[in-house]
Amino acid sequence: MHPERTPLPKAYSNKESEGRKAFSDRIYGYYAHEKKSMFNSTFVGALTMQMNTYWSAKKNQYIQKRSYTQEGYYVDYVEDGVPYFWKINETTGELEATTENTGLPIKVWKGRP
Repeated sequence: MHPERTPLPKAYSNKESEGRKAFSDRIYGYYAHEKKSMFNSTFVGALTMQMNTYWSAKKNQYIQKRSYTQEGYYVDYVEDGVPYFWKINETTGELEATTENTGLPIKVWKGRP
């Protein structure tokens, strides 16, 4: 160590910092994905976290622009102007594509996955 430099004093003693860490571990958990936080495992904590999630979703539903939340949608599958439908094969019981209108249109995703 340099002779004219003195180290800075510690902000907290070891006992104080360990006490604060133990308190935060009891409240927030140990940041392990396998364990829930203790606050979340109590009735009041679970209710608070559920309401937090609910109000956040409601805010996004009514305030956020629709284009941000909806990335695509389903449309009927049409090839060369001919719509395709699902038909059940009577011998194998499997679904097959057909151009005959069976009332079960084939849907494909249009937009970002």
